[in-house]
Amino acid sequence: MPTATDTIIFGPGTPELNDTAPVKNWQRFLVTYGISVGPTLDDGKVGPSTAAATRTFQSISGLSVDANGNVKNSTINYATMVGYGGASVTSLPPALALEAS
Repeated sequence: MPTATDTIIFGPGTPELNDTAPVKNWQRFLVTYGISVGPTLDDGKVGPSTAAATRTFQSISGLSVDANGNVKNSTINYATMVGYGGASVTSLPPALALEAS
């Protein structure tokens, strides 16, 4: 169960973030981590392939796996510790960091 501070950064429910640098950077990170995001390397869309790749990353990293494949601040924080250099929690406008339900 997510904590009150474990907010959704982006995921399938945030289409307004499609085609943005944070999503593309996340996809590139997953690929460099050895996890496929589907046939296109960095299409910038958080579709089924990216959501599945996110769940895989969360699972193999020992994180809480979000059933919808959302990237939350806990995922970004851990990914940053293992080499992710993309968007941090603070680099997205607050309106786009949705409270986890």
